[in-house]
Amino acid sequence: MARIAVQISVKALAEAATISTNTTVRFERGDEFKPRTVADIRSIFEHAGISFIDGDYADSGDLGVRLNK
Repeated sequence: MARIAVQISVKALAEAATISTNTTVRFERGDEFKPRTVADIRSIFEHAGISFIDGDYADSGDLGVRLNK
């Protein structure tokens, strides 16, 4: 969802995070990764204008992403 929101391709995300495209696909599928890999991917998205919403957002318990203005 975040990748689509910032209109970045699988290949571009992989290159920016210095991971393989296969790793990017597996990440989007929900496979588990080392915290460092997740942090690298998250950093790319945050730099592109994505905010991650954790379960405490507006007391809703929902998780998600938001594209900043």
